[in-house]
Amino acid sequence: MMNENPAPSTPSPLEYNLSLIYLGILSLEIETRLNVIPQNKTDLNFVVDNVIKLLKKNQELLYRVVSLWEQIETLQSDQEYYGTIKDYIENFKESVENYEKFKLNLPSDKIKDIALNTLTELLFYSGISGEKLLRNKLENLLPQG
Repeated sequence: MMNENPAPSTPSPLEYNLSLIYLGILSLEIETRLNVIPQNKTDLNFVVDNVIKLLKKNQELLYRVVSLWEQIETLQSDQEYYGTIKDYIENFKESVENYEKFKLNLPSDKIKDIALNTLTELLFYSGISGEKLLRNKLENLLPQG
């Protein structure tokens, strides 16, 4: 007899990393329709080009959110987040729980740390060498074949 409720499949490293990027973008309330998980280098080039365009277009927002995060970390020992950084973390948690396309099964006690790490990566990708960094990272995760 077949199992009617199969266990959720574990995402590939490429799916995992791209899902975090997409969730980070959505959590910043940046409008996008990107949700492609590339299966070949052509698709990967399309995804990287579009992610980079989107991040560069919203680079000021990324700087503002990261700057606020740094200020809070520097000034407060209890790290009570507020403003855009609080909204981002709450949106990220909600997206992880509810966005069916990017089910990652992240441990609930690690979601905030993962969200902040993702935010940092998005800021790096929006910078001068961001396209090269993102392309190299994702190309190394692309299935060979």
